[in-house]
Amino acid sequence: MDNEKRKAERHFNDQAVKEAVKRMRPELEAASEAAHKMKDSEDSGDDKDYRDFDRKHGARLSGRSY
Repeated sequence: MDNEKRKAERHFNDQAVKEAVKRMRPELEAASEAAHKMKDSEDSGDDKDYRDFDRKHGARLSGRSY
């Protein structure tokens, strides 16, 4: 019986992870696209806006202070 309980719990957790990833997929794709665009803009030297945003908001998001 203990083995069946473990199997059921594992199945439940697997399904929960799959559903969570499915819900996050659009945000993950948007973040990936933004990261690629940021990398491309670094090549052109056009990252001042990003640095300003990071300076204002990044500390709050990461817990760091500037």
